[in-house]
Amino acid sequence: MSLPKGTELTAQFSDGNWYKAEVVATRKGAKPIKVHFSGYSEADDSWCTLDQLRSKLLNKGTDKSGKDAKAAPKKAAAPKAAAGQLPPVGTELTAQFTDGEWYKATVVAVSKSEKKAKKPVKVHFQGYDESEDTWVGIDGLRSKLLKKEDPAGKAKAKTKAQPKAKAGAAAPAGTVPVGTELTAQFTDGEWYKAQVTKVRKGPKPVRVHYLGYGDDEDQWVSLDQLRSKLLKGGAPAAAATAKGTATFSEGQKVKADYYGAYYDAVVLQVSTSPKRAKWPIQVEYTGYNEKAWLAADSIQSKSKPKSKAKAKKA
Repeated sequence: MSLPKGTELTAQFSDGNWYKAEVVATRKGAKPIKVHFSGYSEADDSWCTLDQLRSKLLNKGTDKSGKDAKAAPKKAAAPKAAAGQLPPVGTELTAQFTDGEWYKATVVAVSKSEKKAKKPVKVHFQGYDESEDTWVGIDGLRSKLLKKEDPAGKAKAKTKAQPKAKAGAAAPAGTVPVGTELTAQFTDGEWYKAQVTKVRKGPKPVRVHYLGYGDDEDQWVSLDQLRSKLLKGGAPAAAATAKGTATFSEGQKVKADYYGAYYDAVVLQVSTSPKRAKWPIQVEYTGYNEKAWLAADSIQSKSKPKSKAKAKKA
């Protein structure tokens, strides 16, 4: 069978992972469907076999012999977001990329066009190239500014029923005990009342639950994203950044993170600017025309830094 051009589905790329895609051409043969991977260059378009595609049209569109069956009924139109629900340009939040994962992002455009009704918000993923900017639907955004309707009152009931964490649980040095109530910064940059639910070692040692919100908003945070009288002193963020960037220098060959996988890359810049404190190192992926600003813990060193290289302010 063939899928109509314009069909949105999930397709398997040559790296073995699955991504959102759109049918752009069809033909006869072993690989009858050509897809364009949403958010990527046309150079990555690929001809696929049917078992490299995931779509409800494939599940119900053929009988056992592989012949076309009756066309599947069209899905009901997705509900349009009210104008007041759309986050304004400049809002920092968490957005879902085409790989299904969630990343910190900034709203760069909002559309009221009928053509963009399903995906009215364009976001820029922080630390990544502008070529990765994408239009997303409201269900692909997480922000305190977007309050989901709950006519049955289930969310409130769930919050009230949540057992209180046991106060005073052992915590690594420099953190706060489980059960501590404090103020924590969310991905939109704002501060909210929260409670510590877990602690661990690492750059983000404290997991918090935002009081009055669902468990799906819980997240691991760094100490500089917390405000509490129990947290006194501590190295300033700039000092921590300087310590991490000292490991790297311009021209150094490294392994850099790209959506959970590490690829060969070269360090282009090491910034000491406070504006780049979170993502101070710019790399270019070897063999790809793609650059990104990354945190030091997203880079694996392959060689010693060059002594002559100097950090630049971006």
